[in-house]
Amino acid sequence: MKFEWDITKERVNIRKRGITFEQASYVFPDPFALSKYDDEHSDPEEDRWVLLGNTMNEKN
Repeated sequence: MKFEWDITKERVNIRKRGITFEQASYVFPDPFALSKYDDEHSDPEEDRWVLLGNTMNEKN
């Protein structure tokens, strides 16, 4: 799986959550991760999902 992200949004994410997008992307291979459709942030052009799981980095 390949990921791309906006560097400006990543800087905001680091300040708000203390984690880079690269670190956050490590949750995708978690076989126990839970996903839920995000009605609040989805729109007709883009579906949004919330994914909750573990990563193997220092933010566990």
